[in-house]
Amino acid sequence: MIEADPAPPVGRALSLEEWLALDEDEPGEWVDGELVGEEMPDATHELVVSLLIQAVGAWLRGRGFVFGSELKLLTGKARGRKPDLAIVLPGSKAPPRSGPWREPPDILVEVVTPTPRDERRDRIEKMAEYARFGVRYYWLVDPALAAFEIFERTAEGNYQKLVGVTAGVIEAVPGCPGLSIDVDALWAELSRLGAEGERPAEQAPRRRVDDRLHVARAEHGETHRDARLAGEHIVRHQPRVAAPERLDLER
Repeated sequence: MIEADPAPPVGRALSLEEWLALDEDEPGEWVDGELVGEEMPDATHELVVSLLIQAVGAWLRGRGFVFGSELKLLTGKARGRKPDLAIVLPGSKAPPRSGPWREPPDILVEVVTPTPRDERRDRIEKMAEYARFGVRYYWLVDPALAAFEIFERTAEGNYQKLVGVTAGVIEAVPGCPGLSIDVDALWAELSRLGAEGERPAEQAPRRRVDDRLHVARAEHGETHRDARLAGEHIVRHQPRVAAPERLDLER
């Protein structure tokens, strides 16, 4: 039996060619010519990524592109990253069929893992790096804080925060005409996950998820119920209208 070569250890110097040649299931980003570790995604992280891909893809409807976590971007002379989501908006240049991206997409998204190292990487290191790379919008989703933030790159090359919410609906997502994101629905989906070792009947809401939100499942659709959103139906179950869409993040 032929054995595969072992994966290079984190911290080892790698050439660009070596990093690009790593198998897609080999973790690691390329920073200053070295292989550095990535966050270890859990079910919360992967569910957020999955829901956002579904939601943004439904809004794009073939007019742009949304990609997941294994895409490789060359963000600098000796830096390569693998963001959680990359979004190319309608009208922008199509990305290459294969190989790394050498031009910035319109939007990059990172889902924050609740460790000091990962929070520093997403909130400080990658924010500065993506701004230098020329990414126009940067989304940070922090499930542990129940926070959804959107930043826009300024003419000076820095990010300024345009949106920062913990609940409700982002009615007009910057740079995405007609797109709105129901943050309450996102946290509600995460609340269905149980703590480690729990059986489904014992599941409890994730820490800091909005306790006011309740989901009533009806025979012909699903309805959000709380003090602000009483009786409001998910648009997914209604005919398309000219008004901005509210993306359903629930199943």
